[in-house]
Amino acid sequence: MLKGKLIKYKIKNGTEKAVYKGWDNITSIGIIVSKKENVNRSEIDKITKSANKHIEFLFLELDAKTPTFSDWNCFTSHEKNLIGLPKLKNKKIGSFNCVINCTLNNVFALSLITNIKPLLIVGRDNELNNNHVTITTNNADFNLTQFISDSFSYLKMINPK
Repeated sequence: MLKGKLIKYKIKNGTEKAVYKGWDNITSIGIIVSKKENVNRSEIDKITKSANKHIEFLFLELDAKTPTFSDWNCFTSHEKNLIGLPKLKNKKIGSFNCVINCTLNNVFALSLITNIKPLLIVGRDNELNNNHVTITTNNADFNLTQFISDSFSYLKMINPK
């Protein structure tokens, strides 16, 4: 549990204030997805294309040795250190206005977020909550595509003025 406390400390000291200027001002979105979720690429591609934003997927498959998707930024066993946190020396990660964290209680994902330093974090309600916008989900029936779609909808509804 030391990992979780370390990450919480980093997050509190790194990304504590949300800066959200509205959907139209978001230029880039990073979406963190775990291999544990049911990934339907065709549905996800439809949603992300309709958003008209630069979107990069950060796919966590930390038990795999080779990446599953060539067009997503995949994190395999080669990108984690001995205590399960990201090794980012040789990994290129984009800069994002917004990160949507689709994982649940994932310390690796939270560590990525602290390194990205987005202006806004959207995520699921979890015990390692560092989100600026939290969307409560039914974890037993979690639908990744619906969560991404809902995240976009909520971001469009928020009026920062």
